[in-house]
Parts: sequence; C-alpha cells; structure tokens
Amino acid sequence: MTQFCAKIAIIGQPNVGKSTLLNALTGSHLAITSPKAQTTETTLLGIMTDQDYQFVFIDTPGIHTRMHQSKNKDMNRQAQRSILDADIVLWLITPQIGRLDKHVAEWLRKHDSLPPLLLLINKSDLPIAQPNLTSLIDNIPITMSMPISAKTGLHVDQLKAWLMMHCPQAPFLYEPHQTSDQSESFQITEIIREQLLLKLNQELPYQCDVVIESDQATPKGRLINAFIQVKDSNHKKIIIGHQGQTIKAISQEARKQIQIRLNTSLHLMLYVKQL
Repeated sequence: MTQFCAKIAIIGQPNVGKSTLLNALTGSHLAITSPKAQTTETTLLGIMTDQDYQFVFIDTPGIHTRMHQSKNKDMNRQAQRSILDADIVLWLITPQIGRLDKHVAEWLRKHDSLPPLLLLINKSDLPIAQPNLTSLIDNIPITMSMPISAKTGLHVDQLKAWLMMHCPQAPFLYEPHQTSDQSESFQITEIIREQLLLKLNQELPYQCDVVIESDQATPKGRLINAFIQVKDSNHKKIIIGHQGQTIKAISQEARKQIQIRLNTSLHLMLYVKQL
C-alpha cells in the first residue's frame, strides 16, 4: 500500500488560534486553548491518519519578541526548529495584523529554503475587514492563502483537501490509531492547566506548573492526586478561591475532560503547593 505522510508546522503569533486549528484538524482536543496568550509551552504533535494519508501536526509555541526572558528564547528556538524540519508550514494570522505578525514575517524572509508555506487568515467568520497583505508577505514565498475559522470549522475541510494534494509519498511515522505523541500524564496535566487558564485568565501567573503526585487504580476507579505549583502566596489564594470554590470548579471540570480524553472513570484530587 502506498503511503503519504507529512510533518506540518503551525506557526503564528501568540494566541492567534494555532491550538484551536490543531484540535480542529485532528478532531481531538490535544492542545490547550484559552484567552490567555502563549499557553502552548512545548511543541505538541497531533496526528491524523485518513486511509493512506498521515499528517503529523507540530503546534509550535508562538514566535514573539520578548526575548529577554529565557523561557521565551527557548520557545522561539522550538518554533524555528519545527518550521525548518517540516514538509509544509501553515502560517496563521487574523484580519487584525499586528506587530508580532510582522516579526514572524521578518523571520520568514531571512530563510531561503522554506517548505511550502500556506497563509491562513483565521477568524474570517467575524465581521472584520480583510487585511491588505501586500506589505506583510512581500518577499515571502507564499504557496497559497486561504481564509478560515478554526473555531467554527470554516474551510477546514478544504484545508485538509489541500494538504492531501501536497502530501509527499512517505511511510507513516506513527501507528494509524495514534492521535498524539504525548504521554497520558502530560495530557492530564495539560487539561488541568487549561482549566486554570479558562477560570482565571489574566489572574494566573505563567509560572504555575501542574504535577501529578500519584496515579493509581482503586476499587472505586482510578485515583489521581495532582498539585498546582506556585511561587507566590497571593497566587495560591487566587487559585483556591473563597472557601475553596475556585479550585473545586477547576478540579470538577478537569475531571470531566480527562474522563472524556482517556475514556475511563476517575477521581481527581487537586490542591495547591507553594514553593
């Protein structure tokens, strides 16, 4: 059987909708989505296999300019490695072009040997005037541009069809049933982190980490003990909330999402630890 397989990097400024697009393309909830910018901290792989075709999506941390932070420098290096290692690059922007879009464009101009580059104008379902792209894409070898909505699914099927047409002949990199290369533990911590971001948004510091302390089978089902690690006592109070209501809500919704993802019943015990 002839197989076709492509590594596809999804790039763009922080909070432009890369994680939402990854989830839409794979049909699975693999990457964190939230109103808070820069929520993808590691390069995530989403895998979609459709008969003879396999797409390995690389959801990069957003390329941005706050390079004085060592964490941001590392995120930028991850994103740039993903671009140069890909077979196809999806560059995601919105109709409201900003300074960080121009920064991504500057980076692309510096590299002559880019893979095929598809420009996607996300959030095209909103009543916003379409942008003038002339200055943004000048001297960048754009293969094609396409308006989409990662949130509503507008033109996502057309995007998949385009990817199939341009997918190189190559053996599959993963088993057909796989949807991600991430471990189960990583997926659990990401789901918890997503609920933190959704519930607290700008109140939540980026320094929050989620750690699984134990994961064991019990007669009543799977029991997961996890803690949210913070550096500041004020952040601890915010996450716990009045009479523990905030962390209770986070834990309840995270448990529901973990059960859906892992297709198993479980109990989640979540608490906050200050360093």
